[in-house]
Amino acid sequence: MIKPTVILILVITIAGHLFCNRTYFTITDYKKSQGYHTFLLAASWGLGLFCVSYVLVSLFGLTEFGRILGGAFKSFLNILMPEVAASPSGMNLIAVYLMSIYLGFQLPKLIASHAARKNLLYETWEAAAKKDSTPEFSSIMFSSWKKGLPIAFTLSNSKVYIGYIVEAGIDTNDLNILPLVSGYRDDDKKDLIYLIDYKPVIAEIQEHEGADISQFLISIPQREIVHANLHNFDYKNHFDDARYDRMQTTPDESN
Repeated sequence: MIKPTVILILVITIAGHLFCNRTYFTITDYKKSQGYHTFLLAASWGLGLFCVSYVLVSLFGLTEFGRILGGAFKSFLNILMPEVAASPSGMNLIAVYLMSIYLGFQLPKLIASHAARKNLLYETWEAAAKKDSTPEFSSIMFSSWKKGLPIAFTLSNSKVYIGYIVEAGIDTNDLNILPLVSGYRDDDKKDLIYLIDYKPVIAEIQEHEGADISQFLISIPQREIVHANLHNFDYKNHFDDARYDRMQTTPDESN
């Protein structure tokens, strides 16, 4: 027979795992953790849920409805586990176990609903993007959204896509972007050469055919990205005119 302490640890860990894996302010650290760090993180939150469940079950047992439900629960346990049903402490402990797992599953939904109304999801993820626990390019993704500027992604094959990230996640290895312009880096000076302007094409297709813009998304594997930077189309000509390798500008020899 499984020892009660083993069941206790198992339930606490399961409840903590459900909570950490589904709650917006714990999921980034939990997904990136490994080994004992993962276990300790799940066990810590699971222990908290267990304590809350103990209080809730105790208070619920004082109500008339709680006593009625407890009697029905005892009759149910008496079918397969009469020894457990005969022990009030054992039956109450099982109720606390079930409540812990229920809270681990349901509480993240309530927290997410509250956070969405308070705009806490965006703020929490923006702060987490500055840490190592979030995927690559998370920080520049939030900078792009905040400043309203697209991102220029240079790939390992010298192809360049300039656009906005519209889909990203913790578990995914790809970034889905809405391209505005695509091009490439030339072999000699790695200058950015524009090739295709997607903006008028997308606008025209949407206007005449009512196409869903999501069909123009491009999925870029993160492993293929060698460089990413914010790109402002309005200032490209200014930088082109200020290059040292062109006649208009010469290096400042005083420095």
